Amino acid sequence: MNSVPVDLVLLAGGQASRLQGRNKGLLMREGLTQLERWCVHFAGQVQNIYLSSRVGLAWPSLPPGVTLVQDDAKAPLAGPQRGLYSAAMHSQAVQVLSLPIDVVRLPERLLPQLSAALTGGIRVARLQDADGLQPLIALWEREFLLRRLAQAGADASIQGLQRESCATVAISDFECGNLNSMKDLQAYHVR
Repeated sequence: MNSVPVDLVLLAGGQASRLQGRNKGLLMREGLTQLERWCVHFAGQVQNIYLSSRVGLAWPSLPPGVTLVQDDAKAPLAGPQRGLYSAAMHSQAVQVLSLPIDVVRLPERLLPQLSAALTGGIRVARLQDADGLQPLIALWEREFLLRRLAQAGADASIQGLQRESCATVAISDFECGNLNSMKDLQAYHVR
């Protein structure tokens, strides 16, 4: 476990329009749903797992230790920013790791690498893989994240939130991939 308390925020609030609205968290790959995959991956590394979901998205059952947080419709935010805000408000951890639920794979030591970058006034560390910047795969100081979201309001972009006090952890020989299209589902053998 990380020496600083970290909670995982799985972002699962999108519309999945290119996947005919399928719940990306329930996509099955190699015997696990995407939700189960990230719970297993981060077991022992994080304190709590928050599943940030839009209102109305069905979750028939949740793995033990996962808390469903529906997006706060009153928040003056949209998209993943609303999901981050809603989950971060529930968290009591010092840091939150944000991760889109449709990510295919992560570097083995991602959390320690991002954590090591949070030094000397750095408040958020994000991943850059072979595909480029992955601003939603980021470790945030929770209070900094909430403050930045409150300051930015409806005009907040994830990259805008990361304009100050941000480090980028580059792993140029690794590609995370994601499940955004029917072609992706075929490529990664998703059921």
